[in-house]
Amino acid sequence: MSFARAKSFMLLQPDSELYIIPAEGGQARRLQANTGADEFLAQLVAPNGKWIVFSSKALSIYTQLFLTHIDEQGESTPPVVLPHFHRTQPSRQHPEFVNAKPDAIGRISFSFLDDRSYVRTGYQKQIQGDFSGAVDDYRKAIELDPTTTRRRYYLGMCYTSLGQHDQALPCFERVVELDPSRAAAHLNRGMILVRQRKFAEPCDPSAKPCVASR
Repeated sequence: MSFARAKSFMLLQPDSELYIIPAEGGQARRLQANTGADEFLAQLVAPNGKWIVFSSKALSIYTQLFLTHIDEQGESTPPVVLPHFHRTQPSRQHPEFVNAKPDAIGRISFSFLDDRSYVRTGYQKQIQGDFSGAVDDYRKAIELDPTTTRRRYYLGMCYTSLGQHDQALPCFERVVELDPSRAAAHLNRGMILVRQRKFAEPCDPSAKPCVASR
C-alpha cells in the first residue's frame, strides 16, 4: 500500500511525502524516491506490486508523473520522469498498469465532455440568468444525444426567456412528439401559440428538431 502524507492532511502540500506499508500490515516507510516537491497520489500500478507511479512538482509548477521500482526489501529506486505523459502546462495524475498483453488495448476513449456535461453547465447558466450561454450548451447536448426530452424542454424555456418564441416553439413541438405525456411541454407550446394568436393550431408531429434552427 502506498500513500502521501502531510501535516495538514491535504494533497499537494509542500511537506507532502510518499510512504509505503506492507499489505499484511506493519510500519509505514518513507520512500527514498521522494523528490521533496509536493508529492501526490502515490499509486501501486503494476500487478506484481513492484512499481509505483506518483505526481510531483519537482521539475515543473505543474505535476508530472514519476516512476520508481520497489525491491523485495521495500526500497525504492531514484524516480524517473515519464515524459510521454507530459504536455506543456497541464497537470498529470496517474495511470493504472494493466495486467494484459501489449496489444490488448487498441485505443482509449476520452469522455471528459459528454452530453450530460453540457446539460449540467447549461442548467447552471440557466438558473443564473445566462440564457444565451445555456442555449449553446443545451444545443451541444442535443447534438450528442438527440433522444432525450428534458434538455429540449430546457432549451425551449431558455428561448422563451430570451423572447425568441419562434425558436422555442419547435423545441416544445419536438418534446411533445417524443413524449406526449409531458404536460409542461404542451402547456408552454400552447402559451406560445396563444401569444402568436394561433388559437386553432394543431400539434405538428413533423416539426423539425429545434437544433436545426438558430
